[in-house]
Amino acid sequence: MDEFTEHQTSLFQRLFSTRFNSMPLPWQIFHAAVGHHEYEGESEVLRGESFILQLLATLLRLPPTSKVPIKLVIEKKGSGESWSRYFGKSYFSTYLFLDDKNKLDEERFYLRERFGPLCFGLVLTIEDETVFWGIDRWWFFNVPLPKFFAPRSQTKEFIDAKGRYAFDIDLAVPLLGRLIAYRGWLKIE
Repeated sequence: MDEFTEHQTSLFQRLFSTRFNSMPLPWQIFHAAVGHHEYEGESEVLRGESFILQLLATLLRLPPTSKVPIKLVIEKKGSGESWSRYFGKSYFSTYLFLDDKNKLDEERFYLRERFGPLCFGLVLTIEDETVFWGIDRWWFFNVPLPKFFAPRSQTKEFIDAKGRYAFDIDLAVPLLGRLIAYRGWLKIE
């Protein structure tokens, strides 16, 4: 893909390639946006309950347990996208970009997500118009970490019964349990 084409297409259009157009139209509209886009909706957040998980969530600036409006700001930066999530007054941001592993498989799609000094290798699969996200590797300041200690992700994005882009994210820490879960929907116009 040349530099002009890369500039004109979204991260997810490049990631899913020919599979992109087989997804529901609201999902395509959401993931085809290039440049700066803002989406608003509703979310419900559940944090882990133990002291250690609460402390870890606070250090990572994750939102508290609540039912709040959500705003997602996606901005193209370089060859990737910055995703900034605002849950009421709480905020955190990550940077998504393509993983070289994509050339190896046509049923699994690979991204990386940088969150501060942590980077996660994500594997995405499609089942019945739902995209499932999992963590397959991780790094701390580019140093690979053991997969056994990687957070566990039960994450999916889909179009809900009302035709809205919907998400359901549930992250757990091995041996400690749920760090955070948040689910909800965004208006796509």
